This record gives sequence, C-alpha cells and structure tokens, in this order.
Amino acid sequence: MHEINFFSIFPEEDYRSIIARYNKYSSHSTLNKTNKELFNKNSARIGLVPNNLNWLISKARDSYKEQIEKMPYNNTLLPLIISFLNNSQLEKLKKYMFSGYAINPVATLLKKFISNEIRYCPKCISEDYKNIGEAYIHRLHQLNSINICYIHFVPLVLSIDFTNSDDNGKEKNHFSIEYINFEKNLMEDIVYLLKNPANSEIIYNTFITVLGSKGYISRKGEIYKKELILDYMKSTSRIFLDKFNLELHLRKDQIFILFSKPHFTRNMFLYILLMRYLCSSSKNFLENNYDYFTEIPFGIGPWKCINPVCEYQNENIITRISRVPSTRIKLNKFYAEFQCPKCFYTYIKINEKSNRTETRYVGQKWISCLIKMYKEGNSVKNIAKDLKTSSVVVNKYLKIINDHIFGNIEMETKTCDELALIILDIKNKKKQNLKLRYRDFYRKELLLLINSLLDEEKTRVNVRKLNNKLYVWLIANDREWLDQVLPSRQYSQKPVFLDLDTEN
Repeated sequence: MHEINFFSIFPEEDYRSIIARYNKYSSHSTLNKTNKELFNKNSARIGLVPNNLNWLISKARDSYKEQIEKMPYNNTLLPLIISFLNNSQLEKLKKYMFSGYAINPVATLLKKFISNEIRYCPKCISEDYKNIGEAYIHRLHQLNSINICYIHFVPLVLSIDFTNSDDNGKEKNHFSIEYINFEKNLMEDIVYLLKNPANSEIIYNTFITVLGSKGYISRKGEIYKKELILDYMKSTSRIFLDKFNLELHLRKDQIFILFSKPHFTRNMFLYILLMRYLCSSSKNFLENNYDYFTEIPFGIGPWKCINPVCEYQNENIITRISRVPSTRIKLNKFYAEFQCPKCFYTYIKINEKSNRTETRYVGQKWISCLIKMYKEGNSVKNIAKDLKTSSVVVNKYLKIINDHIFGNIEMETKTCDELALIILDIKNKKKQNLKLRYRDFYRKELLLLINSLLDEEKTRVNVRKLNNKLYVWLIANDREWLDQVLPSRQYSQKPVFLDLDTEN
C-alpha cells in the first residue's frame, strides 16, 4: 500500500494552507491529483474544511496520524462554529469530514463566516519567514468581518494567490483606534471560544440564565428581544452596527428567531457581541455562575379565605390560585384569582404587595347570610359592615330580593339557603342575557364596518383597525360566527407579529 509522506503542520495554520503547501511540494501538477491522493476525491479546489479524512489517516505514516485527526479542530474555524450547532448538525458534519459524506451540512454557514479570499498579515508573514523559513496562512485571519490581525493589530491584506509568497496583495484602509479596540475585544472572545468550544445547548442555557439575571426575561419566560438589541445598539458605535448588519435584527421576523434554537447559527457574531455586552467577555459569559430565578407571583400558598361568613375565614384553606398576566406586558406583573374550596367565595388581588382585594363571586353562603340579616331588620349599613362590602353591593342584591322574592308567597316559604341559590340563578341568567344583547349589537356593528370597506380593503387587519374593542370582544365570545363573516385569512411568506415579546 502506498504510504503518504505528510509533513508537519504549523501552529494556527489554515487547512487550505496545509493542502496548498502539500500540493506545492509534491510531484503533482494539479490540485485534482493532490485531492485524489489525500482524500480519494476528484476535485480541483480546496474546501473550507476537509472531506474524507479517514482516507488520509489510513494512508499516512503513524507519526502524522494524530495531527491529521486534529486538523478540523486545530486548523479550521470549526471549533468556533461548533459552539452554535445542534447535535444533529454535529453528527452530519463529522460524517462529512471523516467519512466522505457527500453533503456538507454547514456549507452555507462556513461561506457566511469564513472569507473565500485568502487574507494575511504582512508582519505575520515576515515573522514566519524569519522563524521557520516559510510563510503560511493563519486561520484566524480568514474570518469574515474581521479586518485586523489579532496579534499585530494591523490591517489584513487580500491575496489573489496565497501560495505565492511574493504576492503583496492589496492593502486595506487603516482603521481608527476605536475600531481596532473593537476588533481586538471581539478577537479575544473568538480565540477563547476556539480554545474552549461548547455546544448550542450550553450557549442557549447560559444566555437564558444571563438574560434572566439582567432583567431581559419576563415572569412568563418571554425574552425582551427588541429591548436587548436596542440597548446594545445604544452602547455601540454606528460604525460597528453597520459592519455587522445589526440593524437587520430589528426587523420583526429577525427578532422573532433571535435565541431560537433552530436558527441559532443565523448570526454567530451577534451572539458573541452580546456575550461581551452582557458579561464583558465570552470567558466571563461561560465561566461565571449567574443566578437566575423568578419569584412566583403571590407565592406558593396556601392562601386565606376572606369570606366573613365562612367557617374557615382567615384560615389558609386555598391551595390553588389562578395567576393571570397583565395585558400590559412591560409591567411584568400578574393579578391572581383566589377561590375558597369550601364556600366558593372568589376574590382577586391586583398587587401582591397590597392587601386590597376585589370580590368576583360571593357564593351561596354569603348571600344566604345577607338575606337572613335583612329579614332580621338590620340596616343596609350594618349588613355591609358585617359582610365586609359596600352599601352599593348590598343594595344591588336587595333589589333582586325585592323584585323576585318578597311579595311572592311561594318564595317566602323557602329557607335562606334556597333563596340564595335562586338569586345566583337569576344573576347568571341576567349575565347571559346581557352577553346576548352585547353579541347581537356587536354583530350588527361588525357587519356595518365590513360593508363600509371597499372590496379590495376587506381584510381582517383593516376590519380590526376600525374598531379593535368590538373585534376583540367577538374573538373572545363569538369566534365561530366571526370566522364565518370575516374575509378569509391572508398569509404572507414572512410572519407578521403584533407584539415581539408575546410569541409562544
């Protein structure tokens, strides 16, 4: 078997430089022959990452096998990109690099972040000649959007033929001190991630912890994405925003996918920049332990029943409550609904730090006590005081009692508990009748709104703009009819989001 006599690889040498040097010193006249020998591939180009390394490993001398196996991690920028890949992408990538899998799962990603044109630092080239007698291409000079050498902080040079050491290339413009410091910090983060590759799960979970500790996550677990990007933009020079297309991420569809696992590789540089913004460096981001927890609104219970006529009054009898988020999301607040499992008295609290409550449902026992006190001749004021309510509420119930019970012989023979059930039934029927009246009125109003629009203007969005309150009520209470009379939905290729911080 023909044994390939490979050669030593230089520190931080780019993979393309390794193959180009091998081709230069071999007897091959073309890259096609070199690729056939090294990877059993018929190709006249050098890829951004190796393909079918197992072939080369099987034919190389034993002394070179280890450095060849480590080539994807020591001589490409994959360790940086790997930190943002999921397990499925990693497995496919390994098959491509080592087993000759035909499809590169991160080809588009590599082209986005790695320069297709070879770049070098003139000072690094000079030092390489001085130290080892030969120049080579450094992998960290090949990152797109990075224009300065991370060692000497001078502009990188584009080379048309990187195998030609006499090529002076084309120098880029000089940069300001501010810009140099910006890239210097960014490269510090990139070098750390290259040497300490993580995975997308670790990166994502760390972001959630850090964002939570910094106040960018609501109690409902929603990330304030737009606020985060705006805050970062305020802290960064306009030059850098344009360079990394950060304003692109203010588009609704782009903010929607920010921190979305399936799209985690969409803008790697943005995540690295956010690491520094949030934690001053990628090292601090990954190594520091951030505590993030959110207090459960209104605690974990149990809670008191406040019904003055319940036998469990002021006892912690309520074990489950309903927490409802405020419709004003930026407030990051909830209100809670409490119901006693014994007397069914229901009340809500708007502010967990306040003792103020609002009664939602008084229950049979409370109404029975009101009827009894009224029959005994107590004044409205005294009844209200004993039942811990207002005179207005007492009078509302007394009106129902006077209209439907007193003067009715059959009713007056019933017990207070029985009368309380009758009053509850009357109130429920009134509530249903009122809802029906609202429904009929809103239906007529909606039809008038639809008819007021031109045919080409008849869309759900336009109807809602004319009367949002009416539209929302019908969605909540008469959805089936609403869908029947509204124009059919119109779907766009890109999602439209009414509120960027309320996606599920």
